[in-house]
Amino acid sequence: MTGKTGRNDPCHCSSGKKYKHCCGRSAAPAVAAADAHEGAAERALAWLAQHHRRAMAAALNTAIDDAAAEIFGDEDEARAAIAGMSEELWDQLRLNLTEWLLAEGDLKVNGTFRRVAELVLGTCGPSMTGGQRAWLEQLARRPLRLYDITEVVPDACITLCDALLTDQPPRMVSERSASRSLRVGMQIGAHGV
Repeated sequence: MTGKTGRNDPCHCSSGKKYKHCCGRSAAPAVAAADAHEGAAERALAWLAQHHRRAMAAALNTAIDDAAAEIFGDEDEARAAIAGMSEELWDQLRLNLTEWLLAEGDLKVNGTFRRVAELVLGTCGPSMTGGQRAWLEQLARRPLRLYDITEVVPDACITLCDALLTDQPPRMVSERSASRSLRVGMQIGAHGV
């Protein structure tokens, strides 16, 4: 019979502490750090859906219509393109638009337009960790932009040109993992490159 140490038994290292408060602590499941930003967007969007559902839906629909009008000159052509989108592309579009909404968007609340970032980060917004709050704050400071990929060095870097502000100089970004799958001619959305 083996002498397995129980969680409440004295620790085998002779510290005088219970095993669960000493050497057994590292065996406990890892808990996410309080400053991790994971879940910030989901928490903010869930809060918006609960407190400002209609205003959020209206803002997203307007953003989709504005983007389609910017890309396509003809309204019928825009509708056809949206209707023909794959589910994967539609999901990516919704993800980018909701992230844009959190960073730069406005909602009409009680007849007044309010910045989404101010609503979410305000005192009446959702409870968040320090890391989640910091991530949303930097998201609002560094807006989402659309970039053309003009050069790729796999495992090293990519060169990006702003697709809308074409007078901006190209930007080289050190990027190992994404540079393996990105190709010249693709477009990506990125924050504050």
